[in-house]
Amino acid sequence: MHVFTWSPRLGEGEGSAGYSPPAARVALVGHRGARGLWPENTVPGFLGALAAGANVLELDLHLAQDGVPVVCHDPDLPFAGRRISVSSRPAAWWAGIDVGSAVDPRFPERIPIAATVPSLATVLSAVRDSGLDPGWLLELKQSPDPAGSTGPDPGVFAAAVAGDVRKAGLVHRSVAISFDTGLLEAVHRHGLATGLLLEPGTPGGPEEHVARLGHRPTSLGPHYSLVDAEFLRAARREGLLVIPWTVNEPDLMERLLLLGVDGVTTDRPDLAARVFDRVLGDGWDRVAS
Repeated sequence: MHVFTWSPRLGEGEGSAGYSPPAARVALVGHRGARGLWPENTVPGFLGALAAGANVLELDLHLAQDGVPVVCHDPDLPFAGRRISVSSRPAAWWAGIDVGSAVDPRFPERIPIAATVPSLATVLSAVRDSGLDPGWLLELKQSPDPAGSTGPDPGVFAAAVAGDVRKAGLVHRSVAISFDTGLLEAVHRHGLATGLLLEPGTPGGPEEHVARLGHRPTSLGPHYSLVDAEFLRAARREGLLVIPWTVNEPDLMERLLLLGVDGVTTDRPDLAARVFDRVLGDGWDRVAS
């Protein structure tokens, strides 16, 4: 098994409140797998991202009707000419719905293939069975659905996600990320490392963002437009990793790497791998080789 050396936390074991200083190795994070190349948030997409160069996988999570965490970005998905709330059907039903065959004009190089909506447990198992061991950034989503619901109870959601991660033996490889501080507090109570995501234009520096939480996160995931030298210096003072999103232009990837970020989240891990090779040399690890 090929293991990426990045480890998101330096605690005393599962459930500890430990956190990591800046990473010794740099993370190439496949955003929703590799959505510029493969259907997003699908098993083929995650495996394709690793083959293209990613060493950390980012995915999005909602709870299905039966309380199972399923991997998709939106709170509702297209089916039979309309959109259906993810929470209105069980995970097994979504596992039979093809979301990969549609063409997306935003990503002309993406390969449309039949691929369904997987559960978190299915994704973790499929990657493990491939013989690869990447890091994981698991985004808990709390977007309202069309009926106006704000989503599941944070404690229920956090417990379900943490349970799947623990069963897979991946607590030490995983960071739960979110824009929602309530979800981060809940998942922290269930023993997972956390990372706070930041929208473009979010005011304040790393110290202020950390102060919004009742615990010490592992990382900040800012939109790339928020990252400059001062932001990174402040994050270092707080002992935080900084992994900006979503960076698809090679010139911008290079600028951020030279600034000293701890990783880059991208829809195009194939392009990023070339930039990482050029800028970092042996300062980063591919999972697939």
